[in-house]
Amino acid sequence: MCLENFWAWEIKAMKQPKKLSFVQKKIVQKLGLNPFEWMCHFEDESYLHIIHKTSKEIKIIDLQKGELVSNGN
Repeated sequence: MCLENFWAWEIKAMKQPKKLSFVQKKIVQKLGLNPFEWMCHFEDESYLHIIHKTSKEIKIIDLQKGELVSNGN
């Protein structure tokens, strides 16, 4: 499956994004992003997937390293 098709499928199949928690906001802010423009798409033990409220861009954050892994789209 092409990566572009994967992202399109993931956006269609996702559940309702949730507001970021206080800890998630601190992580997002540490990366230089405005936490009020992002919502939590999915989180597990290793990664935080966030989605932009207006552009629907997805970013993946490695929680152990505290750095951006993927810019999604």
